[in-house]
Amino acid sequence: MRTHIVLRSRFAEDCLYEAHWRGVRQYLLLGAGVDTFAWRQPAWAGDLRIIEADQSASQAGKLRLLRAAGLSKPPNLSFMTVDLQTDDLPAVFARSPLDLTAPVFVSCLGVLIYLTRPTVSRIFRWLGGLPKGSEFVFTASVRRWNPFFFLFAARVASAGEPWLTYFKPAQLEEELKACGFSRVEWLTAEGAADRYWASGGVALPPPRNCSLVRAVV
Repeated sequence: MRTHIVLRSRFAEDCLYEAHWRGVRQYLLLGAGVDTFAWRQPAWAGDLRIIEADQSASQAGKLRLLRAAGLSKPPNLSFMTVDLQTDDLPAVFARSPLDLTAPVFVSCLGVLIYLTRPTVSRIFRWLGGLPKGSEFVFTASVRRWNPFFFLFAARVASAGEPWLTYFKPAQLEEELKACGFSRVEWLTAEGAADRYWASGGVALPPPRNCSLVRAVV
């Protein structure tokens, strides 16, 4: 699990770097949670417009942790309150700091599995309509048929956050392209091991499963 959490952020930020190199200057984190990129941002990210969007309760909890740690808000970061399940996203983000006439890099890590399938489809359609050059990196959970999967699913359900949405790779790629994305790439466990573990020196074990997707408008 630790590998999965670290890997998804590393992959998203590597894709962000490539998008920045091509001229993208906006980074939207949908369901940002306790993501720390804005406080770890490297020198090249200084001209990024970073927007963290999340539910009010999650955002309030994060702000308390930041204050306790003595961390101030970076000047290129904005917070937005949004409920991905119920809000009209085009209307909400039309009032946001985002320039929706320019490309946007969007990450949504560990979030879609908690949303209903119709909500996920609405998110795909909205993001697929963003300007050419926009990108979307997200966790696309695939149902696993093993004891650990069922144990963990039961645990999160008992905590009030059941897993709701899973994907099948071929069907997901077809849906994303129908929504306006021109290119869809999956990062598999084998691909992740080749990309990040082949050179050695990584203390965490390579992933047994990986369900990260990069979709480009």
